[in-house]
Amino acid sequence: MKSGVTNDDQSNSKLILFFPIATTRILLDNMLTIGKIVYPGMRVIKIESNRFDAIEIHNVEEEPKGYVNLLVRDIGTDRIFELTQILDAENKYFVWTILSIEYFIKSMEKRIMMRYIAGH
Repeated sequence: MKSGVTNDDQSNSKLILFFPIATTRILLDNMLTIGKIVYPGMRVIKIESNRFDAIEIHNVEEEPKGYVNLLVRDIGTDRIFELTQILDAENKYFVWTILSIEYFIKSMEKRIMMRYIAGH
């Protein structure tokens, strides 16, 4: 398994890139973070169906079979668990999505500016 915590910057997939400072870019549509970057200690919202949970990312690992695993902690319950996603650019079905507050704020600012420019 390749892990975002190590200095390993090589990956089997073009959809995931590990950086030496424990940050990871995961180029999937369910990663709603700035630059699709995640890192240990990052706090995000997990959206699964109509359920929203605050979680903290602990680690990112790549499985040799083409999956990415995020080891996370539910902030409300302290439960540790894994989120798994196939590393397939063609796959548009996601059981879960993560959303950072920074991404949400930037998206809202962009929408407000577009409305302002359009005069609505």
